[in-house]
Amino acid sequence: MLDQYHKEVQNKIAMTNKQIYNDFLKAITLRVVDTYWVRHIDAMSELRQAVTLQSYGQINPLREYQEHGFEMFETMIANIQNDVTRFVLKAQVRQNTERVQVAKPMQTISGKEDDSRKRQPVKNTSAKVGRNDPCPCGSGKKYKHCHGQNA
Repeated sequence: MLDQYHKEVQNKIAMTNKQIYNDFLKAITLRVVDTYWVRHIDAMSELRQAVTLQSYGQINPLREYQEHGFEMFETMIANIQNDVTRFVLKAQVRQNTERVQVAKPMQTISGKEDDSRKRQPVKNTSAKVGRNDPCPCGSGKKYKHCHGQNA
């Protein structure tokens, strides 16, 4: 079985190039690991709930959780290896292994504001400023904390 796997891998690398094959292998591995990892997290949550009843039977629930959790983890690893091998043998390598950005980059904002991002004063057309409205002086604070009666 292992010889057949190595022959198949060599054939697929020969049909394409090494970079395309590596991208293909990476995509398969990530998809399989992601699927099994989500299942494992759900199963561990269920195990945690089930093990709490073990204390009534004079069994240490923490030890039971660790033992069963380790067995489940080992099973998950074996299943990942089997599925990746099976998918590599069955799937065909294609040239369209372009990556698509799924998560959008996010900015982090520190507590300090840049001068270019300072708030501009709000132009209030009414004569009276509400307590929770931004202060007309442009400080960015609420009116009640800036120039209101409790200032």
